[in-house]
Amino acid sequence: PFFFFFDNSDQLIKIVKVFGTEELVEYVNKYSLTLIEDYKESIEGHKKKDWRKFITHENEELCNDDALNLIDCMLKFDHSKRITAENAIKHVYFDEIREFYKEK
Repeated sequence: PFFFFFDNSDQLIKIVKVFGTEELVEYVNKYSLTLIEDYKESIEGHKKKDWRKFITHENEELCNDDALNLIDCMLKFDHSKRITAENAIKHVYFDEIREFYKEK
């Protein structure tokens, strides 16, 4: 899993620390949602992290610009902004796999 958490509260806080407070606020406002007061202090002031911050020695071989773009398209608070499964499999990240199977 990308986010390790203990409960819903912990999950939201960890996601906000990556996605940023601004994206959550936009989502909450767009859908007229209300955040529980207990969360507000924990989620304030977080900036969206660059996906490159998650590249490690173990995964750097897989983390090219296309992979990071696909991750960015898939991981969104707002479901209406997420890439669809149909479009995800058409993403340039998978071009090499499509070419491989085209040759067979």
